[in-house]
Amino acid sequence: MKKLLLFVFISLVISSFSERQIKWTAIGDSITYLNEHPDETGNRITKGYMTGVVEKLPKISYNNKGFNGWTASRSFGKFNRHCST
Repeated sequence: MKKLLLFVFISLVISSFSERQIKWTAIGDSITYLNEHPDETGNRITKGYMTGVVEKLPKISYNNKGFNGWTASRSFGKFNRHCST
């Protein structure tokens, strides 16, 4: 029993030091959308702000929920309907 408790304790201590990946969902309009589509800007941009963030903070990844043609004010209302399908 003591060995089991020691094993559990050591496992908890080791796992508490493991680095966690943070997932970020970017909800937005065309500015958010264009992060993955620089060709649609005539290659005027080389990378979007989300790419810049994950380059500087590698423990963060993102899910892009930006929609081209949506305004910022329309994004919130449409996002819920679009993503639930």
